[in-house]
Amino acid sequence: MHKLKTMTKAINRNFSLILASAVLLAGLSMVVASPERANAACAAPSAPYGTVTAPTITLNADQAGTYRVTARIMAPDTISNSFTLDIGDNNCGIKVGDSATIAPNTWTWVDYKNGATNTNTKIDVVLAAGTHTVKMYGTEPGVKVDRVLLMKTSAICSPRGTGDNCTEITPPVVTLNAPAPNAIVNGATVRVSAIATDNFGISRVDFFRGADLIGTDITPATTPDVANTYSVLWDTLSVTNPVPNGRYSLTAKAYDQHGNEKISLPVEVTVANSDTTKPTQPTNLRVVMASGTVTPQANLTWTASTDSGGVTGYDIYRGGTFLKTVTGTPVPTSTTDAPLVVGQTYSYYVIAKDGAGNASDPSAPPVSITVPDTTVPTVSVDSPADGETVSGTVTVTATADDDIGVTRVQFFVDGVLRHEDTTEPYTFSWNTNTVNTPNGTHTIAAESFDAANNPSLRDTNTVTVQNGETTPPTVPENFRTTATAYNRVDLSWDASTDASGIKNYLLVRNGVSLPFLGPDAISFSDTGTIEVPILPSTTYSYQLYAIDNANNYSLTPATLAATTPAAPTAPFAPTSLTAGATSANQIDLRWDASSGNPSAYDIYRGTTTDTSTYTKIISVTGSTTSFGNTGLNSATTYYYYVKATNSIGSSPPSNTANATTQTPPSTTGTVTGIVTSSKSNAPLGMVYVSVYYNGSRHSVRTGGNGQYTLTGIPVGTYSIKYRRRGHNTLYSDATITADSTLTKNINLIAN
Repeated sequence: MHKLKTMTKAINRNFSLILASAVLLAGLSMVVASPERANAACAAPSAPYGTVTAPTITLNADQAGTYRVTARIMAPDTISNSFTLDIGDNNCGIKVGDSATIAPNTWTWVDYKNGATNTNTKIDVVLAAGTHTVKMYGTEPGVKVDRVLLMKTSAICSPRGTGDNCTEITPPVVTLNAPAPNAIVNGATVRVSAIATDNFGISRVDFFRGADLIGTDITPATTPDVANTYSVLWDTLSVTNPVPNGRYSLTAKAYDQHGNEKISLPVEVTVANSDTTKPTQPTNLRVVMASGTVTPQANLTWTASTDSGGVTGYDIYRGGTFLKTVTGTPVPTSTTDAPLVVGQTYSYYVIAKDGAGNASDPSAPPVSITVPDTTVPTVSVDSPADGETVSGTVTVTATADDDIGVTRVQFFVDGVLRHEDTTEPYTFSWNTNTVNTPNGTHTIAAESFDAANNPSLRDTNTVTVQNGETTPPTVPENFRTTATAYNRVDLSWDASTDASGIKNYLLVRNGVSLPFLGPDAISFSDTGTIEVPILPSTTYSYQLYAIDNANNYSLTPATLAATTPAAPTAPFAPTSLTAGATSANQIDLRWDASSGNPSAYDIYRGTTTDTSTYTKIISVTGSTTSFGNTGLNSATTYYYYVKATNSIGSSPPSNTANATTQTPPSTTGTVTGIVTSSKSNAPLGMVYVSVYYNGSRHSVRTGGNGQYTLTGIPVGTYSIKYRRRGHNTLYSDATITADSTLTKNINLIAN
């Protein structure tokens, strides 16, 4: 690190150039070639307003690199706002500033040149190791400069005020404290640590074996090491970066927040790995919660690892982070972890270590446990008070508490659950004018639950119900229930009577009251609600109460039950599908009926065994189990399957069946023969032989051997014509039969 001495030099009465605290901030950087007059000594420009030469800058090899130049200038106006800068022999004629955005008569930090403020015109200069001279030239009147900063581009600082916030040059203090000097180390987990401090804070610490980087730490440890300790684990058994046995020099290099750096004194150690075989993997890791402990505690046990040199300890990891090391004689295969937090989930694995520092593979898979909540909540019935007399509608209140939180409070009357409240204040509106609460003594109880569903002890108060006129109406007679559908129960009854008149009827299904019915109701169809529908194949119990105008309920009637039938389902697949061809263009299908009340059968057909290509050709009624598929091509194989359908859906496909349509019988015949000439009785070529059928004439010509053949002639009797120049034309009858050949040899008379 270097700091240029403060110096002041008056150029003339119109311009003074003051250089104070030009600072080089060190740090790693990318080297960017300077765009100024590189590779040549700088020639002094015209400087009518003075020149200042700062003390020389000397850089070590590790300080060489690219630097950002920032100057604090004061412009007298928006016209004169620049000066010229040379740094060394290769960065010449840099015009600093030159922008109208520089406020007049105000100290302003400028890091750009030629008036352009974007990143492409920042003043970045390349400085090699060695000595460099900084020169500044006054090229415009009234411009003042009091500070110039040179900062590594890898550690740029934004100066404020006089820039003192960027001029910190004190390097960190770093001392390598482990391993000890001349220590013998081995294994995969050699801890290398250093204590590093800095007045502005440490940004990172690099650890080296000679020139080779072992690792980097950016966060200081607090426990179990002392404060400001940075460390890495050195794997001397690494397969990818092996460390042969021998003597090595270890160092730590600390960096502060401003890019200043410091290398510790080296510590010599000897690597001596004799045992490179890691222990076997720990197995059968079990994690259970301890009982009877004041705070939640996890108990860990595992099956011991083995090692040729003996296992010396186990590292315990929780949530992927090192927790502790278990050692002893003999080495334990169990440990505990406490205190834990109720409701939290913890994951553990174990790694065995031997005397050579070799570490096993982690036990697998990691074992997780969630700390249960075992503390029961509390509850208290606040009103009505124990022994109180009540009537009409009463508000029952309770308070509840739990170490984690109460999720709900249930209220009971005479042991029957009547209400549940999930939010404070916990209350229940109790109508004492019901069939279940005749005048007399009754118990009110509350029970609370926490998120773990732990129940509290019930708190109970005893009260006396005393209401007015108490004569109940008559019990509804002839109460009937019928499950008329899988999702409906029909109920009916005879009307009740009462001196004060019937006010309502109340149906109770499975202990839960349904909405009140009017005084004239004598039937009800129960289809449930969206939230609580009537379900198929379910038994429901019902009670019916009449309520008079004094809110007296009829006596408890007998309970009637009704069981809904099963819900309809899609039919099952048809079975035993067969296919048989009955002609050249028809295939008949038959199958066994599907169970499940099908309303129709869909028939699918294809021409390959790939059922995904089949298409539906027809639907037939559910009472039909056969079908004749007509209009087919002859001598063609067709494949089929059948699905049963109803209003619920379709069945799976039946088995696949196939058949091949028949080949139609032949309906044509052939006539053939040899034509000879009467002159020599030799075969006669070029004879035109023709027959007329199906509205057109069909003919052939004999070859040199006199042979002819007419094929595809429909069954019947025809006159065949034989014609040849130089011979008389001859007509000869021929009777054609199906699938047969008629031979007719003809002798034409020469003329």
